[in-house]
Amino acid sequence: MVSFRDAEIIAFPVATLSGHRWVTTARLLELAGCEDVPEEPALDRIFVQPTAQFYPRLNLGWMLLKTETANIPLPDGVTANIKNNLVLVHENLFPSIVNANLETRTSVSIDFETGAGAEGALFTYEATPRGTLYLGQVDFDDDRFPHYPAALNVVNRALNLACQLGIGGMTTRGFGRMAPNLVEIKHA
Repeated sequence: MVSFRDAEIIAFPVATLSGHRWVTTARLLELAGCEDVPEEPALDRIFVQPTAQFYPRLNLGWMLLKTETANIPLPDGVTANIKNNLVLVHENLFPSIVNANLETRTSVSIDFETGAGAEGALFTYEATPRGTLYLGQVDFDDDRFPHYPAALNVVNRALNLACQLGIGGMTTRGFGRMAPNLVEIKHA
């Protein structure tokens, strides 16, 4: 009766010389239902919010790009800090920026007989940093479940509880915690 779709990153936090900025693209904002999204900037430029402190050039990790101001919308429920520090980049730059700024962590598998690190079981993994914004979709089958408002309330409460425990892989390490923000979108 309820199906959950994969979530996609819509704003990714990146450390810069002027503090953290959240990087996004025009396509991602349109997917999130934002209106009045500016056209994407040229490959050598980024758009920053007029309310943010910015310089003629801003580094996004290892990239140094020219800045221009533009009003960049975000969906409701996003904190003012993220809205004020939002940066719009060209669609072709976004994957490189995300890949270059993932957190790489090292861990070791545990040998359950000894309780110590297993021999030769060192591994690394990548994780998105805290503060990454995702956009996902939850579909309700209205024909089989006519009490939609009740179902929305149950799913919202369940997501809030599940997010305290963690969703996804490696949840025993404290990963997968998030704060859901369900927004109803009616389709014609």
